[in-house]
Amino acid sequence: IGGAAIAMAASLLIALTWHNRYPPPSVSGDVFYEGTTIARGTTLKTSANQQGAVNLGGYCDINLGQNTTLMIQGEPHREFIELQQGQIDCSIRSNVGRFTIKTPQGQVNVIGTSFATHVEDIIYPDGKPLQQTKIIVREGIVEWKSETQSSQRLTAGQTFTFPATNERLEAVIKELVRLNPGYDGQYEAIEVDGHVRNLKIVGDM
Repeated sequence: IGGAAIAMAASLLIALTWHNRYPPPSVSGDVFYEGTTIARGTTLKTSANQQGAVNLGGYCDINLGQNTTLMIQGEPHREFIELQQGQIDCSIRSNVGRFTIKTPQGQVNVIGTSFATHVEDIIYPDGKPLQQTKIIVREGIVEWKSETQSSQRLTAGQTFTFPATNERLEAVIKELVRLNPGYDGQYEAIEVDGHVRNLKIVGDM
């Protein structure tokens, strides 16, 4: 048998061995889930004042903050999670596999980097809740996508926040006023016509 054939056989054997040994998801800390094993489709939760961690594929280290809920999806070398609420802090080894996070507002695609992602609930002064996705990149590059926005690349040191879509015009105007340096906590001067106050809008803030 020629040297090239032996090298090819050895490469195939290594590839098959790595595939067979691909590590299953593992957790540590105060992470709750149903059942006795963790698999794709499992929902992980932390409660108040508790934190935990999950490892996916041996190359995705994910720390869960308190009051966090996520679901494990994906497949080997294409790890994928759905972050439903809370905060996660991720470190992803490069050149091993892909990693994607889906939030209620969009999707974060990662190759190799260190970053944090939050799904935050914010209450407007009028009592209406708003949910946002916030991304903080420490190293490398991540890509953000949503249904209402073209893809956007974020590099080390950048922070990006995307609000929930379909917000009422009245609520957005009040939030813009609240962010004004001269805001004194009063809305009496703002009157939004009843024909447009409930219009739905999308965009960034």
